[in-house]
Amino acid sequence: MIVRYDDSFVLPNEDVILIDYEVDRLQFFEDLCNQYNKKYKLTYISPDCKIRYHNEDVECLSYPFVVWDISFPEILNPDVKYNFISLNSSPKSFRLLLIADLKKYDYFEYSFFPYPHTQMAMEPGFNFGPDIPEIQKRLKKENIQPRVLTESSGFPLKFESFVEKDLDKSKWYLNNTVPLEYYASNIDIVTESYIKNGIYFTEKTLKALSNKKPFLVLGDQHINKALKHLGFEIFEELFDYEFDNQSDFLIRYKKMMEQILRYINEDPKKIQQIIKGLGSPWNIKDKLDHNYELLKKIQRERETLFVDLWGSEEERTISDNELLDILRSKQNEYTIK
Repeated sequence: MIVRYDDSFVLPNEDVILIDYEVDRLQFFEDLCNQYNKKYKLTYISPDCKIRYHNEDVECLSYPFVVWDISFPEILNPDVKYNFISLNSSPKSFRLLLIADLKKYDYFEYSFFPYPHTQMAMEPGFNFGPDIPEIQKRLKKENIQPRVLTESSGFPLKFESFVEKDLDKSKWYLNNTVPLEYYASNIDIVTESYIKNGIYFTEKTLKALSNKKPFLVLGDQHINKALKHLGFEIFEELFDYEFDNQSDFLIRYKKMMEQILRYINEDPKKIQQIIKGLGSPWNIKDKLDHNYELLKKIQRERETLFVDLWGSEEERTISDNELLDILRSKQNEYTIK
């Protein structure tokens, strides 16, 4: 039996494949191992690229593409205005730190739409953590207000007319669309969901891949390395990824910021020409095309593995054991040490 994790989850008394959509679940995993009936087999599938959970009675497998459900948009080509853009929703401290450090630059653009996650007023310093003292001290001096960009795909909300019933609709637009300014920018600064305890790729990274945009990912240690391990191209021509090896977040963030500041004041049209390969020996455009095609390939494989698992047994095209055999055969591809 295949089940998905939710907040009211209770293990059934039979063999179970549990598919989790989140990472950083150590306490949940420990509780899970303590509650399940050992006469049955339990397999735990996590989107984390680094297996962090170990139990002699529970098989743990990685499948990084659990949440990779995305449509492929029409890619627009307005005049370029910005070198970097960062799209943000949940008010996590490291995202607000990045906005605070870059918002003064003319060639940086950002969105910040926290309402699907909180109805609280955005008081100076308010954030969801992580509670890193140096970041919290800095954010107490900042008052970063929500910011909606021009949504090319019909984003439904205006702040002055915001109502709670629109939350689900707004979250869908945030996950599945990008604003017009995204197309008018050169490089996406992806602020992933976690900066520790989870190498986890969500729709935030998928937007750059599906829109053929260069990117840097701010997340857990080795998150860019993990993406490369999965077969995607990163952009060593533009950036020194030594920051990605740093275990301390503040050092990792500082070194990543150094890479951003190398280009922040350049003429955006100049950076655009480099990305297109005009007057440059670099093959960045080929890398963007490769990432786009690999994403489409993974999406097709994901549909085979997962999409029909929630249908009836008669409708399914792959059995539980076949699914597990495929995932076991790919663990060296899916995980990093």
